[in-house]
Amino acid sequence: MSPYSRSAKVVMYLVASMTVATGLLLWMEHLVAPPGVGRAPRDEAGPLGEALRTARPIEPGSWGQIVISYRDRVASDPSVALAAGRSSPYHFVVEPTGRIRALPTWREQEPEDGSAERDVRAIRICYAGQPDSDGISAEQWDALIGLLRQLRLRCQLPAKAVELDPQSDPQFRPNISQQAHCLHQMLLDADVID
Repeated sequence: MSPYSRSAKVVMYLVASMTVATGLLLWMEHLVAPPGVGRAPRDEAGPLGEALRTARPIEPGSWGQIVISYRDRVASDPSVALAAGRSSPYHFVVEPTGRIRALPTWREQEPEDGSAERDVRAIRICYAGQPDSDGISAEQWDALIGLLRQLRLRCQLPAKAVELDPQSDPQFRPNISQQAHCLHQMLLDADVID
């Protein structure tokens, strides 16, 4: 084999590997686009896309953070989460089956009660728990992560704009269910919250 053909093959392999790497980086960039990226997010088809639909457009800068609250489900209606004395509405409920239920507060782009006076308006996600379960289903976890990713893209929020409601945080409420402990640890491990 001549040295010229060996060099040509090396160059060809190098170009091919760079092309594949560039394609992967572009694909990954869409999944985790940094805040302030000027392009519109892809239109999601299916249940997630349906849940994210709004009656009016999302105003740039209208939302400042996302707050996740763990709540036990109401036994009579599995799609509605127990508000636990909170007067503020939720925007989404993520059910144990992985179904995402958008509430009228999201569709109408309404802030939580009292947030109009605050500097930061929060999108509130209710993570509907099952206190008799220690773990979290893969469907529910995937639905939550997909929802967070799309909300961050559409509302142009930074990665660290997500937090766990203090009432759902085992650090502040040690007597909370084991499933809430699991959710907290998974959010920490995935670097979703600090």
